[in-house]
Amino acid sequence: MTKTILIVEDDTELLDLYVEILQVNMYNVQTAINGEEAVSKYRQIHPNLVVMDGDMPKLDGYEAFSQIIKMDKKCKNGNSDRLFRI
Repeated sequence: MTKTILIVEDDTELLDLYVEILQVNMYNVQTAINGEEAVSKYRQIHPNLVVMDGDMPKLDGYEAFSQIIKMDKKCKNGNSDRLFRI
């Protein structure tokens, strides 16, 4: 089964690079360019992993992570974190 990774980055050049690297390695990659979009996409796709920039417009990565954790307690339980901030 292909793993889904949500990459959240407002720098489109970096975002494109991350997507290219992960797709070559056979991951299903979804993207968002700000924290609001990240929270919305998380609700829709429930990815296996979220990698998010901390400093973004509309809703920063810290607040977006907080909202995702409140929404889905399974995403961060100490043993199998699914959220990473870059």
